[in-house]
Formats: sequence, structure tokens, C-alpha cells
Amino acid sequence: MSLGGSLALLASLSAAATVPVQPPQSSAAPATLPAVDPTPQKPGDPLILDWETLLPADERGGSSAGPPPAMHDYLGEDGPGALQLGSSEVNPTLNSMRVKVPGYVVPLEYSRDGWVREFFLVPYVGTCIHVPPPPPDQMVFVEFAEPMRLPSVYDAVWIRGTLRTRMKNSQLASAAYTLETTKVEKYDFEPR
Repeated sequence: MSLGGSLALLASLSAAATVPVQPPQSSAAPATLPAVDPTPQKPGDPLILDWETLLPADERGGSSAGPPPAMHDYLGEDGPGALQLGSSEVNPTLNSMRVKVPGYVVPLEYSRDGWVREFFLVPYVGTCIHVPPPPPDQMVFVEFAEPMRLPSVYDAVWIRGTLRTRMKNSQLASAAYTLETTKVEKYDFEPR
């Protein structure tokens, strides 16, 4: 098969594996998540994390809550994807802690009918290939033992489980944390 034929086959396979994404249903959900109160509600509850808590103490205070601007070049949408920048240093005090963290899902492995086994949890929504992924210390890799259906990538979720300071690399990006998940629930944007 010629190189052109191989590229056409690859493009058709990629298109066949694409899962349609539903746009947001309302503009009520913000693109970034508000700060959360880290205090457990009751003894034994997981520690509620905000994204700045994942940073090492010496890196806090200067983080941006939103995505960086897109980096398109003269090739437009056909240009190369943006590279991930930033630190992979972690907050070591969080290792092995039971946590609850809000974020948005970026599926890594999913079926045509929307079942997900692996994803990155990120602090903001609305990225494309030309927007750099968040730094590794602002990404959490999540893997389920059994696939499950998740809400739209535009819907924020709470993820509960045991956080590990363990690096996970993929073709899309790297995450400085992994989360052994016990529960996924829709994020409530109503003030508490």
C-alpha cells in the first residue's frame, strides 16, 4: 500500500473511532471550577482538593485557573499539536490520601458507544490539540477496573479515591498524579 493509501486508511480508522461530543447544554457551567473548601465535612470523609493544592508549596500562588491561548501557526488546524509545558513536581503530602477532586474528563480510552476506562482529570474545559495541556502537576490520571459511561466532556465531575504521586505518560500528555477511583459524580455548581 502506498504512503497516501496508508494515511487515508489511518484517517478513516481515526474517524471511525471518534465519539461525537455534545456541546454544553447551558452557559451556567463555568469553564474553570471555583475554589473549594478543603475541610472534610465529617471525620472519615475524603480531603477535598482544589487544583492549587496539587502543586508543591513553592509553586503555589502563581497558577492560572484557565487554559492558555491556542497556538495556531501558518498551517492552521493542520499544524502540530501544542507541547505540554510546566512542572511535574508533586505535593508529596498528598500521596496515598483519600481525596475528592473536581475537574473535567479528557478520555484516553473509550468505545464508540461512550464507555470510558481511562482518562485525565484536568482543571478546565475547552482545550483542543493546539492548546497546551495543563502542566503534569495539574493533571490526574484515572483508570477504572471496569469501563463506565461518563457525562459529557463539558460537564465537571467530582472524583473520589486514593491519590498517588505516580507519573503516567501518554501520547497526549503526562500526569504527575494517578487516582485509584472509588466514585464519580456530577459536579454541583450551586454554592454550598
